[in-house]
Amino acid sequence: MEAISEVRVANTMNMFASSLRQLWEKQDEEQRQRLKADFVSKDFEKRLRTHRMERGRMELEHDGKSDKTSLSMVPTENGVLPLDDLKVDLDSMRKRVADERIKHKDAVKLVHDAASSSLQGGLVPIFKALENFTSEALKAHEHVRLQNTGQSS
Repeated sequence: MEAISEVRVANTMNMFASSLRQLWEKQDEEQRQRLKADFVSKDFEKRLRTHRMERGRMELEHDGKSDKTSLSMVPTENGVLPLDDLKVDLDSMRKRVADERIKHKDAVKLVHDAASSSLQGGLVPIFKALENFTSEALKAHEHVRLQNTGQSS
């Protein structure tokens, strides 16, 4: 009976548990990435609304003044028109939103791949180890039973 060892089963189960912990960490990372992408997207939408409102306000001011000296035509200290400055900020934000969405998409794919491989690659070895353990235990039981049957005759 001492030849039967549950160590292989325990080791296989521990490896599977470790794999599941890694999957859990990847899921946490995916969730953080999703929240970050959502935040950047909402921030972009807010800035876009602000830009549109500012542009509309400046166009109204410009239309209301005949001397064409409205705020939208006066460059800032760095020589850039206020609307142009806002547009550059929005373009930068649009790129950042796209980058964050790509990162999130990659994180989702990584989690999906890890989940698929964890379940398949983790459970099969556990069942193989359990099968071997059960087979060894059955053989040992048969051996003991046959010895007991032979001794009682």
